[in-house]
Amino acid sequence: MKSVLATFLLLFALSIADQSFALTATVSGTQVTLDYTEPSVNSDAAKTPLVDLAKTTAYYLFPGAAAKVACGEKTASSPTGGQPRQILCLVPVSTGQEADVKFTVTATDLSGNEGPESIPVIKRIDKLAPGAPQ
Repeated sequence: MKSVLATFLLLFALSIADQSFALTATVSGTQVTLDYTEPSVNSDAAKTPLVDLAKTTAYYLFPGAAAKVACGEKTASSPTGGQPRQILCLVPVSTGQEADVKFTVTATDLSGNEGPESIPVIKRIDKLAPGAPQ
C-alpha cells in the first residue's frame, strides 16, 4: 500500500508545473495587471520539461480574509508553456477604503491538478481620499 501511495505522490508531483515563475503587478485604480511567464518545467527535482499545461489562474487575497478569490484565467499558450502572459484583475475596493492585496498565480495541468502558488506580490489598492489642506 505504501509503495502505491508513494508512486501516486511522485507522479502527482511530476505533473504539476514549477511555480517559481516571476510575477509582477501594476495598479491602476482598482484594476491590477499581472504579468508573468508560464512555467515550462515540472516541479520535480530534475525539472523535467512540461508537456501538459492547461491553464494559469490568478488570485487575490485581502488581509484577514479566509479565502483567496480567483480573478482571472488564461488558457495555456501550449502544453509546454513558457510564454509571457497577462491577466487583468478587478479588485473590489470601495471608495473611502484602501487595502494591501496579495496576488498569486497558479498553473494547472491537463488532468486538473493545480500546482502551488507563485511567489506572492502585494500591492496597495487606494480609494481613500486625502484629507483637506490645512
